[in-house]
Amino acid sequence: MGGVADIEPYKDDVVEGVVYETDETTMKIIDLKEGAPVIYERTKVQVQLLDGTMLDDVTTYRVGKGKKTRRFIAPTKEYLNIIIEGAKKHGLSEKLIRRLMQTPTRNSQT
Repeated sequence: MGGVADIEPYKDDVVEGVVYETDETTMKIIDLKEGAPVIYERTKVQVQLLDGTMLDDVTTYRVGKGKKTRRFIAPTKEYLNIIIEGAKKHGLSEKLIRRLMQTPTRNSQT
């Protein structure tokens, strides 16, 4: 078991990602996959697309309040690799990919 990805506010930082259009039936399937509302919970965020368009009511998932911890929990190598491959596949920034690749994993810690 390892840590999971989350969105945390940090001054002057942004979160890169991918926006998908979906329906409520698909969202319920994602809820099951993500363990919502216990592990992750749905949260509404404002998103700026690459073309500058603002979307005010985008649903994302954040770690549930009862599951948060103040300390960093390293992810497994396998989990982190899925995130890195997704970032590459969707053309997210090299800066983000480098930052992800520097993340310590449970498998690499002594």
